[in-house]
Amino acid sequence: MPRFLILPSHKNEKHIILLEDIIRFCLPSIFSFFGYDTFSSHIIKVTRDAEIDIDNDISTSLIQKIEKGLKNRKKGKPVRFVFDKDIEPSLLTYLVKKIGLSLKGNLIPGGRIHNFKDFINFPESVFEQKNVRKKPFIHPAFHNNNRIADLVLKKDILLNFPYHSFETVIDLLREAAIDPEVISIKITCYRLATRSKIVNALTNAVRNGKEVTVALELRARFDEEANLEWKEELEEAG
Repeated sequence: MPRFLILPSHKNEKHIILLEDIIRFCLPSIFSFFGYDTFSSHIIKVTRDAEIDIDNDISTSLIQKIEKGLKNRKKGKPVRFVFDKDIEPSLLTYLVKKIGLSLKGNLIPGGRIHNFKDFINFPESVFEQKNVRKKPFIHPAFHNNNRIADLVLKKDILLNFPYHSFETVIDLLREAAIDPEVISIKITCYRLATRSKIVNALTNAVRNGKEVTVALELRARFDEEANLEWKEELEEAG
């Protein structure tokens, strides 16, 4: 379920409830079989150390070390604990002890709402007006040119992202993938999209007999798992 749910509203009003408030409201129903008379709830947020430690074991490859590190990341050492400032002191002490922090650790009293990054997905339907986000634009040098490679071979062109469209780079790779004069393609990748057009272009180049070399950063922070999957796909493509 989404974190924000729109409730039936009066005219000219928009009523929205958070998912955690629905759970809070329904606690008597959820725990009805315990026979309790009073209920309380508090939201906490634990931040763990996400650093991947690469050991010096020479018997394992870098890839195996990263895979091991990804599994251990979920059990990383807690480095910050944000809690509802209205929480009972005894419950706070219990939670801090269970998590493995000390009362002198990085404990931050907060409000009832955490994870504000989710607000980027706030329901758009509640707004009457929305500012249109400016889209990246094509560099003027490419407006009247059919082949990007022809223009790039004549002079240097500086692209500034995200202001310029990245489609120009993808089009250049697509041209290279089918150009009979292109023998090899070499590229460095750090982060790739979920459905990468760059990988598609590189794969097509291999199918067309080009020699393709990709330097892929396996330790791209928080993209390690995705890049390991891209590594497998690129290797299978040749």
